[in-house]
Amino acid sequence: AIVRSDDAVFAKYGVPTEVPAALLDKITGEEFPVIFVTSGFSSLSSASQNAILTHEIGHIACGHLDKYNEEGVLYDIPELEAEADAWTAGRVGHDTFLESLDETVSILLTVLGSRVTSDMKEELFGLVSRRKELLQNYM
Repeated sequence: AIVRSDDAVFAKYGVPTEVPAALLDKITGEEFPVIFVTSGFSSLSSASQNAILTHEIGHIACGHLDKYNEEGVLYDIPELEAEADAWTAGRVGHDTFLESLDETVSILLTVLGSRVTSDMKEELFGLVSRRKELLQNYM
């Protein structure tokens, strides 16, 4: 995979540039899949950056590249995320992976500040909690 910083890719999904984010994409004409990251990705610790990039590579290793929607974006299916999470935890360590999730959420909340409502926080923490639960089922 190739890693590229490209905020425009995330802008079409409404992701602010300062939020640390990564996504895997297969681009017609490219020899390898591309992992796009936001400018905010650099605000993560190197351990979290490594864990998140490893997670995206986990989608490749787990055969998820054929699970794209019509826009060419990998479907956000909890079981696929859990499988890539488990693959990642096996490589970077369970605790390191969980710490990367927590660090990402912490930076996200700091960056977005007052734009995050209490309902949004509740939903975000619920998603992270379910993701951690699913990870346990795949380990």
